[in-house]
Amino acid sequence: MKVLTASQCRAARGLLNWSQPDLAKRSGMHKQTISNFEAERSTPSKSSLEKMTRILENAGIEFGFDNAVSLPQIKTVKLQDTGWFLELLDDVMFTLKHHESKELLIYGGDNRVYSSDIIEKFRILRKAGINMREMVREGNNYLLGPETEYRWIPGKLFTNYNTIIYGDKVCFDFRGHAALLIINKGLGETERYKFEMLWNAGLKVAGQSSSDIRY
Repeated sequence: MKVLTASQCRAARGLLNWSQPDLAKRSGMHKQTISNFEAERSTPSKSSLEKMTRILENAGIEFGFDNAVSLPQIKTVKLQDTGWFLELLDDVMFTLKHHESKELLIYGGDNRVYSSDIIEKFRILRKAGINMREMVREGNNYLLGPETEYRWIPGKLFTNYNTIIYGDKVCFDFRGHAALLIINKGLGETERYKFEMLWNAGLKVAGQSSSDIRY
């Protein structure tokens, strides 16, 4: 992974219109740490720099040669580090915070595999006013949210390769091992329309959730 420089950090924040507190909050670091780094008074640890780089890349920033920083119309990011899904949910929060469509859409999910940390992240999203809809395998009644937020995918058509849609971002999840995040407004809109079509054609959930844990 490229080592983030102070000048790149400043430029990336400028392109994203983020303040130092914005970056500090998203990366889980203290504002003074960001300030000292950008002023070249001190350098964060390697792991902190790597996390800051991932956060900026996941927001759409592209780092090139000779300290070049850009915000292209289409950006792809490979997600494969441990805990990438938790970081993605943090990105969902900050992305949808000011987006006109405050909805997280998941196609091909399975609530049974969610860890307690992931469940808590979803609770935080819901408390922030972010709506959720999810399509799961036919017959799967282990649902953490209200049954009306789910549709069944016919069993013969189901594969557990998730598509996660939020804002101008689409994440293709390859069974939790790795994922590809694509940032592009046109793709985001297209995938939302596709989801709506599949949702309307999906099967309504029969019965109540069998889960004793709810969002």
